[in-house]
This record gives sequence, structure tokens and C-alpha cells, in this order.
Amino acid sequence: MKLRLERILELLLSSNSYVSIQDLALHLNTGERTIFRDIGELSYNLSKYDVVIEKKHGSGIRLGGNVENLCRRRGGIKSYLADLTPLKRQYAEIVYLCNIRRTVKLGELANLLQVSDSCVSADLHDASRSIMKDGVFARLSLECRRGIGAEISGSEWYLRMSALSGIIAIIPAEELGRALINNTENAELKQLQIALGFTAGYDRIMSIIRRAEQETDSYYSLFDFSLFYLYMCMTLSHPEGTDDTAVFPIEPAVSEKAAADILAPEQIDRPEEIFRLRCFLSALEPAQLSGQGYIHADIAPLVDHLETELLENRNIHAPFETGLRNLLCSILSSVIYKKMYGIPCSERDYSAGVPVRQTGMAIRQILSLLVKNRYGVELMLRDIEPFRVLIKAADAVRPPGNRRVRVAVSCFEGICLAQLIASVLRQYFQDIAVVDIVGAVALTSGYLENRHIDLLVSTMEINDAGIPCFFVRPPFSEETFRSEFASYLSRMPVPGTDSSEAPDTDGGFAEKISPEKAESIFSSFKVTELQRPVKERKITAYIAMLLLDEKASRQKLKNDFDRREEGGSVYLEMHNIRLFHCRSSVVSKPVAGLIRSCRPVTTVLYLVAPEKATHDELSALSLITSALIERPDFAETLRKETDAEIRRQLFSLIP
Repeated sequence: MKLRLERILELLLSSNSYVSIQDLALHLNTGERTIFRDIGELSYNLSKYDVVIEKKHGSGIRLGGNVENLCRRRGGIKSYLADLTPLKRQYAEIVYLCNIRRTVKLGELANLLQVSDSCVSADLHDASRSIMKDGVFARLSLECRRGIGAEISGSEWYLRMSALSGIIAIIPAEELGRALINNTENAELKQLQIALGFTAGYDRIMSIIRRAEQETDSYYSLFDFSLFYLYMCMTLSHPEGTDDTAVFPIEPAVSEKAAADILAPEQIDRPEEIFRLRCFLSALEPAQLSGQGYIHADIAPLVDHLETELLENRNIHAPFETGLRNLLCSILSSVIYKKMYGIPCSERDYSAGVPVRQTGMAIRQILSLLVKNRYGVELMLRDIEPFRVLIKAADAVRPPGNRRVRVAVSCFEGICLAQLIASVLRQYFQDIAVVDIVGAVALTSGYLENRHIDLLVSTMEINDAGIPCFFVRPPFSEETFRSEFASYLSRMPVPGTDSSEAPDTDGGFAEKISPEKAESIFSSFKVTELQRPVKERKITAYIAMLLLDEKASRQKLKNDFDRREEGGSVYLEMHNIRLFHCRSSVVSKPVAGLIRSCRPVTTVLYLVAPEKATHDELSALSLITSALIERPDFAETLRKETDAEIRRQLFSLIP
């Protein structure tokens, strides 16, 4: 919305009565005729929120209708259509034209994006010289004729792929995926779909996705889940389509029967539509793979060749295990299909956080040459990095017969970050034995020596530990940590076997937990429900207000939280859960609780331990943080379930 329209809206919202046109003109330093024109445009923009501008002769104007809807107009997914950068605005215009399938007046696009007609004209001119020259967009034709309007034409497949590419250039696919999964009927998402030219309903699309998951024996990654949803939006929004069938040099891996069965309940049986779905499903990357139903048959020899080359060059210590081999085949198959079919690839780039080492270069050289020779496809560094991370995380870092690396994990308090890190290590690194999780006070050179620690993983920089140290850079991100630690582990000297050392088992807190202490904490676990999320800068103050009555104590607890946050935030991206934790002298016993808001969906988990917490108390709190990583269903329970169900799951954590 234009700045002047926003200022008019602010003036109307701040008034309890009618506002005259003269007053508006005076406040905005403009003429009354300009205000009248702006009111017409503002009225159109407000109609989508069921808000009207009421006029009264001699008095002025005021807002009417569902004015409360305006409080949410900047939140959620639909905010991506407001205040777009020029480049993203061009993508939005292309998406709209791809979906509308007719000549569109420039004023229609201008109203959608709340800009002028001349701005839209300039956008389309720039897009024709840049965006429309590359990738899938280059297979379409953009025409913009003065006095008539704009239109995009081309084959059905590339119209859909261009729309997909345009949408994810505007909206982060992972954010879109979370919104789709979390909401059974999201009004903002529905509005966005309609604005961009989609007409298909949420429930109908989700039922198709669920059938596809059953048919292909897979659950799709968050990025590809978003792509699938958007693709079905276009398929169902344009049932007539066009009868052209794209010709690709590689046949889809998904069978015709599987695609037909998925579309049958929708009464879609046209051969070209079934073929398109086969192509699209063949390119999706699963988050969970039980079999090899849609991995292209020619991919396995490429992975075999990669394994042979890496073994001969001693880049890995052992052959790929079956699970790793299937996962590598699945990822490589997905990347090749996407590049050959023009389907958008994930832009997640591991290379920024993980240095490219010798093994990474070897994988890139081997795979790039193989894929280019076989399929004519160019692999980018970001396409290769997931392979390196997976291979190095799964590869044995020591010859057979040597024991596992004994690790101690440390953070300042020893109750949250250290527990999260330890859980990630246990889940993903089989060659690691997590011996203990400790706070800063307990971390001494004598402790490390007595426990026979090979490696210290710490959120604090330790200069004189006497053993190798891996520093976890804040803010903590599970994915970044796994990538960087896998790279570090591959270069770390292998510890030898010493019969005098302690047994090679995970110690941790599990066997030291006091059931009585855990029950006491869990029985008082508090869930606070809010209609709107607390502002970022006020979260710690709000938590302190929930826990304490006395003003000075609240301020002290807030300061303790803020001091901890200075070391880096803790955010579980996949579950959209933010963690706050600290030790404080103003609490006498451990406290845990949850704050949830629904607009937009936000979950805050807080953990507080006394300044001089006992080992039993820290152990009990550790159950919560460990479960966030080791039990994915627990994270979903925190986000969605009732107080009673949350407490039931909490008590189930007690060993």
C-alpha cells in the first residue's frame, strides 16, 4: 500500500469519529482532490479485509465493517504481497499472468500490488529483459501491448513451473510449508492463493498429497511439500489446461497407474495430466524413504561409481551402508529430475557455513562429471553439499577395532543448549559417545582428564582445556551444527584404544535422574495461550511476569534471560519453537512452561533453574530439551496439544 494511503488509514484508525477531507488534506500536506482519489484506492484495498469506508455528508469519513481484521494485515504469508522489492514484484506479476491465462490490463496488476500502472509497465519491461531470459521463464513468451495489456503464453508445463519458481522467489518455501502443515484452513493463505489466481481449496489439495504419500511410500521434505501443494493448486485451478505434452530426455520414475490412482478421486483422467503428475512426483525429494519406488534406475550406478572413487582415493573409510546408499540415490535422482524438468530446486546452500574440504571437492568432481556426461545437467556446489554432509556424517572416522570418540558437552548453565547438542550427537553420530553434559562451573581440566574425554563440544570458547575443542557458534541451528561438526570430525585425529580407560558408553544424565524431582517440575508445567505473539523484545519480560509477582524479582529474572540471550538464541527451525533458558537466584526451584499464540503460530518454551541448582534438578529439566531432538512427536505435542496431553507426554519421559 502506498505511504499516503497508509497514513490516511492510520488517521482513520486513531479516530473514534468521522474525519473530514479537509483535515486529511491538512495532515498530509496535499490537496482535497488528491485525498478523494486516494480514498477510492484505499476503499478497494480494504475490501479484501471486509472493511468499508463510511461517508457522511458534512462530517467526513470513517472505517466500518470488520475493522479488527486490519490488525493482522501485516502478519503472516500475505504480507509478502505488500512492500515487495522491485524484483519480487516482477515475480509476482509473472506468477499472476501465468495463472490467469488471459490478457490482463495493467491496472489489474497495479491494484493487486498497490502500485501505479506506470510502475507495472516498467516492471514488465525489466522482466522481459532479465527474468524471462533465463531457465524455465525463457520457454514462455511475455507480451505487453500499450492500451491492451499484458499476457504470458507457452506450454502448460512451463507455465506451471514458471509460476512455481516465481512464488518461491517471493515466499520462503519452508515458511510456506510450515503454514500449510500447521493450519487446516488458513485465511491468509487462502487470500494469497486467490490474489495470485488460484481457486483450488486447501482440503482438496491436502487429500491429494496424502494419497500421493501413501502411493509413493514417502513423506516429502518441507520444500518439496510446498512445491507439491502449489503444483496441485495450478492443476486444479486450471482443469482445462492445454493438451500439449512436454517431451523430456528422461522418463518419469513414478508409474502411470500410481499417478492415475492419485488423480482418480478428482475425476482427472486425461493422459497428459497423468503424465505431468508422473513427472512432478518423480522429482520430489522425500523426508522419509522406505523403498526405492521412484528413484530412477540409472541413478544407482552413479552412486556406486562415486563410492568406488571415494574408497580408492581414501576419502571415506568404509563402503556406504544400505540406508545411506538409498538416501544418496533419492537425493541425486530428485536433483537430476528437477533440473531436467525445470522444477525449482532448493536454494539452501551449505557452503556458506561449511568449508569445502578435500572430500567435498572429490564428490563434486566425480558427480559433476558423471551427471553431465549422462544427462547433460550442470550440478552447482549447493547441489553437491548435501552429499558431502551425509557421507561425512555417516562415514566411520576410525578404523575397525578402535573405540568411539568420548565427548563432553558444555554450555554456561548445562540445562538447555548442551542438552540439545548432546541429543543431536546421539541421533546422528554413531561414532560419538556422549559421556556427560556439564555447566561452566563443573568444567575443569581435572574433570576432563578423569573422565577420559577425547573431545569437548562447548558453546563457550575454551583455550586451556588440554584436549581438542569444538566451539558451537551462536545462534544454535541444528542443521548448521550437524554440517560443521561432521566436517570437523572427519579431520580430527582418531583416538587409540586404551584398556585402562572408562567403558565406551553414553553416560549423560539419563541414569542419574530423580523421578520425584522430574514429577514435581512436570506437574507444575504451565501452558499460556495468547491470541497474538509477544513482541520479540518483550518476551523475557513477559516470562518473568508469568513466574514472579514482585517487581524487583521480575526485573532480575528478565536480566538473567537477556544475559543468556546475548550468547545467541536457540531456535528449532523445523518445529518453529523458540527456547529461552537461564539460571537465576530469584527462583527457588526449577520451572518450565510454554507460551503459544495462534496469529501467527508461535511457540515459546522456557526453562529456569535456580542459581545453585542440584544435579537432580538439572537432570530433570534436561529431559525436556533432550526430547525435543530425540522425540519429534514431543515437539509436535508442545505446539498443538492440550495441557493434559502435554503433561501426559512429559511424565512419559521419566525413565
